[in-house]
Amino acid sequence: MRADFVLPVPAIFSWAKILKYLRRDPNELAYRIVGRRIRRAFVIDGKKVLCEIMYHPRLKTISVTILNQVQVTENIRQQLQDFVTEWFDLDQDLSTFYEMAQTDPILKKVLKKQAGLRLVGIPDLFEALVWEIVGQEITVNFALSLKQNFIKRFGQTIDFQDSTYWIFPSAEIVAEASKQELLDLKLTNHKAEYLLDISSKIASGNMTKQEYRKYDNFEDAEKAMTKIRGIGPWTANCILMCCIKQGDAFPMNDVGLLNGIQTLEKSNQKPSKEKMLQLKKRWGNWCSYAVFYIWNYFY
Repeated sequence: MRADFVLPVPAIFSWAKILKYLRRDPNELAYRIVGRRIRRAFVIDGKKVLCEIMYHPRLKTISVTILNQVQVTENIRQQLQDFVTEWFDLDQDLSTFYEMAQTDPILKKVLKKQAGLRLVGIPDLFEALVWEIVGQEITVNFALSLKQNFIKRFGQTIDFQDSTYWIFPSAEIVAEASKQELLDLKLTNHKAEYLLDISSKIASGNMTKQEYRKYDNFEDAEKAMTKIRGIGPWTANCILMCCIKQGDAFPMNDVGLLNGIQTLEKSNQKPSKEKMLQLKKRWGNWCSYAVFYIWNYFY
């Protein structure tokens, strides 16, 4: 099958590391890994689109092929291209980060194991917000289970070759849901309210990625984002990392990050606030990659 478009990959790139990261949840519904290919379904301009993403190591390219019968417009092609580029952070040159990390007392310990890993993001703002809000103050496994239930309740499907593929729900669909429908998914009362409020804001165009991308630093972006009910500093920083791709985002109170740094430094105690602020200054605009690499070093 002929590819609909091809994207070049940067010099520092590992498809194997990306696939390993994406396989962390064997029951993931938002995409499916088939061998060494990724299949993901979307709704674009009202049309269901199922695409297959494949890496070609000899050519150093990623091809994207639309599998179902649909008229492929230029807008569909452009939106898919933008999504894949953001998903795997293909526009980011990591050479400066690697030069810094090779001499950093903490990062040099994780660099070899993570070599070539891109910051695999969540390009869709609504999906990113749902994942981060659902995951607040609960175990990862429970969060994954809630996410699956959320997709099955509000998502659409597309059938291809005797298989069913799920499409992550849109803010417009969720905005029309009742609070009880969200509570039935075992979400807390507060989280149900947060998701309904955010769904309404995104569906009406009052909350967009472009709004948060206009800020030059994460402090200003964080301040703007935390004005939204249900979004605290931890959630805001995770969104700024995985969706907005704000390089200096730094969830400094994240338990996994604190435990990771403590382990890497072979310390008897978690790093202090002062220590974390020093690391934030040291890592600068590479904070997001530093955090992502430390998180994944232990998984």
